[in-house]
Amino acid sequence: EVNAFEIREWVQESINTGASNLLIDFQDVTFINSSGLGALAIALKMVREAGCRLALCSLSAQARMT
Repeated sequence: EVNAFEIREWVQESINTGASNLLIDFQDVTFINSSGLGALAIALKMVREAGCRLALCSLSAQARMT
């Protein structure tokens, strides 16, 4: 289980180390709560401001609806 803080921390560390493309794999994610959704919105803002790209893959139908 990954929490919202860990997502933001990982994104910031990835940007700081020079990553230009970030991929979050949702294969084992069946539910995203409001904190997770907020973390993804902040992550997207962070990568855009850094001139990077963020992509999500393997979204379940439930996660995709959220």
